[in-house]
Amino acid sequence: MVSQHPPYVQTPLHHLRSSVLMMGILSLVWALIPTRAEDVEVEVGLVTHHWISDDLNDENRLVGAGYKNWELSTFVNSFGDRSYSAGYRWHLSRSFSVSSGVIHGYGENADWFPVTLDDEVIYLIVNAEPPVDGPLGLRLRLMGEATVVSLVLRPRNKIQRLGRDEFEEGDGLKREGDSPDRLNREN
Repeated sequence: MVSQHPPYVQTPLHHLRSSVLMMGILSLVWALIPTRAEDVEVEVGLVTHHWISDDLNDENRLVGAGYKNWELSTFVNSFGDRSYSAGYRWHLSRSFSVSSGVIHGYGENADWFPVTLDDEVIYLIVNAEPPVDGPLGLRLRLMGEATVVSLVLRPRNKIQRLGRDEFEEGDGLKREGDSPDRLNREN
């Protein structure tokens, strides 16, 4: 049974301020993590849209962090409740990936999803993002009727991983063992 939920008033300026604040906090934490920087990324939700239901929350306030292909995030779900997710992302190509994991926080509204474990949601998300080797990127996530566009912050030299150590010859991507001198001569 789906609970009644009130319509939500959108406040874009408030959302932008909270997103920038959370991005700053995660960036500081990111700088202090004792790991290789290229293995870490920070994600902040910018826009959410529900394609079928008009009365669901479109202000997700998503903030997440990734380590290699593992993902952790917190967000305000479609019903206005704070939720937490943990999952893994599989790269299908440079531009497409699939994420799957568990979301806690939907409570009695978990029955909106096809696969649940008690009140926990087992999710499957299709992701698309332009192949960018730089500090900022955009990620489009499709989950059910919701579409989320996020800003992704990564180290300057991070290459989007495809689950393998080397890429094809002539693709212009950095490989294991590449020297900075060779890369500078090529660019």
